[in-house]
Amino acid sequence: AAFRAAAHLTYGLARSFSHCVVAELLQALGWACWSGTDTSCLYESAAELKILESALGREAYSTFFAQGSEALAAVVGGLIASQVSVRAAMLATVIPFVVTFVVCALLTEPRPREDVDTGWSAQLRRVRQTMGRAEVVEPMTVSVFLSSSTYVGVWIHQMLYERNGLPLAYFGVAWALLNLSVAVSSLASPRLYQTFGLYLVQAGLGLWSVMCWVAMGLWVSPWAVAAGVLLNFVRGINSPMFVTHLNHLLASECRATILSVYSLVNRMVFCGVALIVGWVANRQG
Repeated sequence: AAFRAAAHLTYGLARSFSHCVVAELLQALGWACWSGTDTSCLYESAAELKILESALGREAYSTFFAQGSEALAAVVGGLIASQVSVRAAMLATVIPFVVTFVVCALLTEPRPREDVDTGWSAQLRRVRQTMGRAEVVEPMTVSVFLSSSTYVGVWIHQMLYERNGLPLAYFGVAWALLNLSVAVSSLASPRLYQTFGLYLVQAGLGLWSVMCWVAMGLWVSPWAVAAGVLLNFVRGINSPMFVTHLNHLLASECRATILSVYSLVNRMVFCGVALIVGWVANRQG
């Protein structure tokens, strides 16, 4: 939270491209500290309280509230940016991160096991052993590509809005719709998982993703946000069930590490796909 607050403060005060680079580096540090830790702490807390049977439901609610709050922030940010300035919107974003920092300082962390080797060599050994398990790698691979599909979709939507002259205030509303679609669909994740299982649901989400991309390719308009909303159902449904599935398979001592590895692979694949899509977009106009 401290790094993210510093990042948005830097963005709000930025005067050059180099300042923006510093802000992005601070953002990356913030994500690195958060990545894997949030879901791991949530699962570990459920384990301590002996309520693991509700782990998926809690993960779904976590996604719902996280994406719902981001949707609200998008609307408020769009209004501030249009009525005041983009710089003011960035500075206003510092406030919730400062509040988050204070709340995090007051939390009680799950008790770690004292008989576990936490050295780097032991951690790397556990990562290699875990990533050698098919029941971990196979759904993780599918999840990475499903997530990358939705991330690239959001990026392309922003380009469509800009090229079609969408007013700045409506950027926030459009972004809020995309986040709300993730929030609402996440509530269906537990029921779908219990009814069909992870692998069958992921197969269906893959087909759904393909259909949404075809629709966006044929419908070059800001109103393609409708297809983007449907595409974001993929992330809302897949993320809670996959993370919970992964948590069930992982030992406590390597849970946060493996979740961070998953996040890292996710971002790396997205970067590669985004570069290819960007190159094609530039060539095709």
